[in-house]
Amino acid sequence: MRFELNRLASRSNEDLYERFNVSPKLIPDGPLTLPQFHKHSKVHSTTLRNRFGGWRQALVAAGIGNRYNTTFAPLTREKIIANMRQAAAALGKRTLTKKELYRSSTSCARAIAREFCFLGEALKAAGLGKDILSARVHR
Repeated sequence: MRFELNRLASRSNEDLYERFNVSPKLIPDGPLTLPQFHKHSKVHSTTLRNRFGGWRQALVAAGIGNRYNTTFAPLTREKIIANMRQAAAALGKRTLTKKELYRSSTSCARAIAREFCFLGEALKAAGLGKDILSARVHR
């Protein structure tokens, strides 16, 4: 049985690049997710995020920025508004309840809260009227 150190002895940028570049080769093409990376790497993603300013920046620094998973990237204010308008149009409504919005839109509650604080503010920004329940809750 061969002993192998579970951690890197040195944490210089060169050592991080070397180890970081080995891991993506072990993983099939496509987005490189954190769970996949942790399974094959001796360096934790937190070390890389702290060193390079984020997961995307770490991938770019390693020359594999094209493997960043954009599925869960934060939605912009404009994208949230577009999603809300699209959901209302699909339902044939001029306004949306919270349930309708989360069932029929790709925007999540966290993204809406981050950008607008309240659903009523998000509806107003999207040009959609407030629903009756929302008006009652925020009086």
